Amino acid sequence: MKTTHNKRKIQKLAVLTGITIVLACLSLSCGSRKENKLSLYINEYQKSYYKEGIEEFRETYPDVELELVTLGMTEPLSSVQKVKTEMMAGEGPDLLLFSSLGIDDVNKYMAAGAYAPLDEYMAADKEWDSDAYVSKVMEGGQFNGKQYVMPLNYSVQVILSSQEALEEAGFDIAACTDMLSIMQQISALYETDYKYQILADCSMFIFFPQQLKGEFMDYATGKIGTDRKELRAACDAYQNIFYEDNHADSLLDQGYYSQGTSILDRKAYIAAMSGGLTVSLQRIAAISAKETPVLIPITKGDGKPIAQIREYAGIRANSENKENAWNMLRILMSENMQTQMAGAYNAAPVFKSAIDAQIQESIEEAVSDGAKEGVETGPIDEQLKEKYLDYLKNPGTAMFPNDLSRKFIERMLPYLEGEGEYEDCLKEFENYAGIYLTE
Repeated sequence: MKTTHNKRKIQKLAVLTGITIVLACLSLSCGSRKENKLSLYINEYQKSYYKEGIEEFRETYPDVELELVTLGMTEPLSSVQKVKTEMMAGEGPDLLLFSSLGIDDVNKYMAAGAYAPLDEYMAADKEWDSDAYVSKVMEGGQFNGKQYVMPLNYSVQVILSSQEALEEAGFDIAACTDMLSIMQQISALYETDYKYQILADCSMFIFFPQQLKGEFMDYATGKIGTDRKELRAACDAYQNIFYEDNHADSLLDQGYYSQGTSILDRKAYIAAMSGGLTVSLQRIAAISAKETPVLIPITKGDGKPIAQIREYAGIRANSENKENAWNMLRILMSENMQTQMAGAYNAAPVFKSAIDAQIQESIEEAVSDGAKEGVETGPIDEQLKEKYLDYLKNPGTAMFPNDLSRKFIERMLPYLEGEGEYEDCLKEFENYAGIYLTE
């Protein structure tokens, strides 16, 4: 499918989907810190569901001077660049609480030493229990075997549709064994006389380079780690998907239930199960009213879904208040705070028992709240619930959606739009990547 060059659209998406990353910046610059002080940046939305944890820190550590900077959600993209510059210069707050939505690159910061390793704090904390957390998600915050950032929540990458819709479209569910095969199956739908659009939302596949087998970027060498043939095959499939993935009418504008009802109405065929427990289950409940929901995990070939880290926290490497920062972080990672966050935020908590505590309530809300929005819902059966729980608690790997995936797609635009050669576009990206990792 050929389209008109639309780089402005890509840039707009970067702002919209990555807007909460700016919570960490503004124009405030933090220099050296006095002892017994803590500086934390947090946005208005995060402040609402971490409020109790912040108050617990104040009460537990009354002698610590807490500098809490509450930021708005509408800062321009230039502010994101500012925080990148501050971090790489060793400046900024003691504790960085960020949203990871693809406009930054956490792996690059970890490789550059912007964050302090947390292993010694974890080992010294007698109450810290690593087994209480979803291990593969926690590993996403590691670099070279050390824990540099703490994932706070995440979503699993799972495609949702109905058995009936996929059968009508000729979609082979059994063939979907990894990201490439899923993309190829979806790409094939564009070669048929499908009705309306395929995707229930845009930007569903914008991070596909990171979701292929292997590591997309080797940060030690600055080379692409993904198999070249697989990368080429994925780009070939994305040529058909590209236009809708960047221009499709977002059915989310009508609520999460609408992504389920759109599949029933055949206004779309594929939805994403990203987000928190309740909103993900709303999509399933809507389909369950009339058809059979189907979950297809996006995997790297191991049958287990990829987890996408949504929020994370890290301690600035040269902070003079690391212990205070750890004490705050420890509270935010506690079972109590994770359980509260599970019911408030659009993501799953990393504390396993918090998932168990919330899942049944989320199911009941997803089924019962449909009537409030005029949507017919059906029951979510036990087998599907257990499958979804297994996907949540046992992902195969975890990733931070990063800016490098976007930059790859930007430089592949001529090829994706049918106006350039693949090797020429790939070479341009490789040249860019070499500069990117040294900036």
